[in-house]
Amino acid sequence: MALSKTAAETNVSIHSTFASRYVRASLPRFAMPENSIPKEAAYQIINDELMLDGNPRLNLASFVTTWMEPECDKLIMDSINKNYVDMDEYPVTTELQNRCVNMIARLFNAPLGESEAAVGVGTVGSSEAIMLAGLAFKRRWQNRRKAEGKPINKPNIVTGANVQVCWEKFARYFEVELKEVKLTDGYYVMDPHKAVEMVDENTICVAAILGSTLNGEFEDVKLLNDLLTEKNKETGWDTPIHVDAASGGFIAPFIYPELVWDFRLPLVKSINVSGHKYGLVYAGIGWVIWRSKEDLPEELIFHINYLGADQPTFTLNFSKGSCQIIAQYYQLIRLGFEGYKNIMENCRDNAMILKEGLEKTGRFNIISKDIGVPLVAFSLKDNSCHNEFEISDMLRRFGWIVPAYTMPPDAQHVTVLRVVIREDFSRTLAERLVHDITKVLHELDTLPARVNAKLATCEGVDAQNERETAEESSKMFQNIMSLAASIDKGVSMVGCPKGGGTMSRATAHGRNLEKHPDVDEGVDIPLDITRLPQPIHRPTKADICKIANLKRRTDENPVKGEHWAFEKKIQENDFPIGHEDVTKFKISSESLPGNTLPRDKETLNKLAGIDVATTAVIGIAEVGMLVNDLAYKLMEQMLVTKEAQDEKERLKYERDVARSELIAMKARIEKANLATLELDKLKTERDNAYSKALHAMDELAHTQREMEILKKRLVESKLAMAIHNCEEPLGKSKEELRRSRPLSADQEEEVVQRFLKSPRFIRHVEQYAAPSFLYGFRVCRAQVKRMLKGSDSLTHILDGLDLQDTSGEEEPELEPFEPPLATDDPGACIVGSD
Repeated sequence: MALSKTAAETNVSIHSTFASRYVRASLPRFAMPENSIPKEAAYQIINDELMLDGNPRLNLASFVTTWMEPECDKLIMDSINKNYVDMDEYPVTTELQNRCVNMIARLFNAPLGESEAAVGVGTVGSSEAIMLAGLAFKRRWQNRRKAEGKPINKPNIVTGANVQVCWEKFARYFEVELKEVKLTDGYYVMDPHKAVEMVDENTICVAAILGSTLNGEFEDVKLLNDLLTEKNKETGWDTPIHVDAASGGFIAPFIYPELVWDFRLPLVKSINVSGHKYGLVYAGIGWVIWRSKEDLPEELIFHINYLGADQPTFTLNFSKGSCQIIAQYYQLIRLGFEGYKNIMENCRDNAMILKEGLEKTGRFNIISKDIGVPLVAFSLKDNSCHNEFEISDMLRRFGWIVPAYTMPPDAQHVTVLRVVIREDFSRTLAERLVHDITKVLHELDTLPARVNAKLATCEGVDAQNERETAEESSKMFQNIMSLAASIDKGVSMVGCPKGGGTMSRATAHGRNLEKHPDVDEGVDIPLDITRLPQPIHRPTKADICKIANLKRRTDENPVKGEHWAFEKKIQENDFPIGHEDVTKFKISSESLPGNTLPRDKETLNKLAGIDVATTAVIGIAEVGMLVNDLAYKLMEQMLVTKEAQDEKERLKYERDVARSELIAMKARIEKANLATLELDKLKTERDNAYSKALHAMDELAHTQREMEILKKRLVESKLAMAIHNCEEPLGKSKEELRRSRPLSADQEEEVVQRFLKSPRFIRHVEQYAAPSFLYGFRVCRAQVKRMLKGSDSLTHILDGLDLQDTSGEEEPELEPFEPPLATDDPGACIVGSD
């Protein structure tokens, strides 16, 4: 009852982690919770979210190491609480850093004597290393310019456009102009000739990349050194070179030793390298090495005196962990030159396997080079239907993280996929990746052209059509408005004065209006005849017939009684959008004030000889035809726009459906990946348990063997003691035995048997060798036979044996016996025991 009560009160031990209220309740995301939670719940909450991260070993976008040996992992965990900056408390860690600096400097062929110490420092990564190297170059340039009495306010640095972003950070943070050599199609590294052309007296250094982030290619540092040396001689400048070997610094010395890029070149003053890339250490360690002390200005170095020695320090940050430095030292002494060479050769071979597999598909262009960082950069030969970004996105379904990106200027039209080959990327994984890429290509071939691109194209066409339609509509609207404006100004028809009136037939060139069968109902077109523009051609009977036909078709085929007002539609910019509407276009009699034409045939015939009436009808005909043509053009454009909009909406719907399916598919993939990760975790635990069991079994077997050996030696020692104490009753001295005749084999066997059966010997054996009695008898038998070798008298021996049972007699106290060391010879312990 007490236990149940305690459990109920605490409410901790009786519930599982997932059933506890701490996991079931939602925690605040951006504020610290008010109350504490159990450590198990905190761990489970964080661990559950971290499960959604990608698998680091399948992250082919990163150069950073994702696997180290368990022994190194243990060293890291043992030293994870050490702060490197506390040199007084952790002097050994500082010493390990100095050893790493000297090893790397000699790997880069720094001109050092046998006992000369290298100049360098460990950093958080290559970004900090580049900042420190850039500061050293800037300070040296400033000091030289000050000595020459020249300004120091416009420093610049020359790099390629393919540099990592940390160079841009350095230029912006420390106010240095960054001059970038643009890339070209097919040449994605810095051109040394163009770089040297950009150098001027304010250039603090030229940065060369040994292992471009984009395609892994090594830049030609030797050619850059030669060209820059010539320019320095011509100009009298002293422009140096810095080599950014973040990726290639731990590759080139091992598999490309003939490549000259390091301190063997006189203008190379500093080199940075990432220990957490191909230095094979987890993220958080980089190194920068200077050629000599003169290349690092003294005013940038802080000196710390600890343990009676001067310790220089040059870093941007203060506190940092010691475990990465210890891990780097472990890798350097664990692998050595041979180990690093084997690993880099294996990475290069796996890169070739992947490259050959991609080439066999016939779908890719290989952008990377064979000599460089072990990676494969490739792009589609035909990306009109599907592009590299789609391949990258679909590969995530299989767990692969393969980045897709565009090249820097002026090669930004090239899109690239990149796979970085690290130590833990095996040949099996390379073959599997090629297989998955092939599956992705087949799936893409079955799909229609990418939705996004099609939408983008459609949107571009729509925008172009809309612009063209707007321009034409604007022109048409301006024409109509100018026409309306001319009407408002009261322009006279054929010289007719404003306000109406008549003119002579000769002046107006009018003609009698003949009767026409289609003009029975009159023309229902309101218009002030004194506000019409001048016609541009002589009125004819055909013109009047057109107006009559238009009126007849409008009346015979009304569209739900809709009549379009000319002036109203112009003001509202609202035109008919269908062919039928245009054919039934009509101007209402209520739209414009003023005189209207008669509706009856009789009155119209009376006006046949009036010039004003004739002119008005012809003007109306021309206005109607103009409006009709403009409306048709506008209708066609609007129909095209409407069709494009419908297509756009359809494509958007297809895109939304595809996105929904993709999201659902991603969710299923994530679930499968989680299950796979859990299975891998269980397999790893099983393998670890199996390894531990095998190790324990080996240790147990080894312990058993050692125990058997010790038991054997103990028994031999105890038997030797028993035989020693039984030697006295065996008979006469050895000299007497030697004077006796030799024993036959049968006689010797009889003596042995009688001796072994003697009660005195049995008591001694039981006393000293009871745990291994049978084994002791065998050993003792062999020893007795050796003792009897050379004996000449059976009688003397038999007489000396105590064959009677002396159990009733008091056993004399045995002399203390110190057995000799055990040897492989069972009888060696009693030889020469006179």
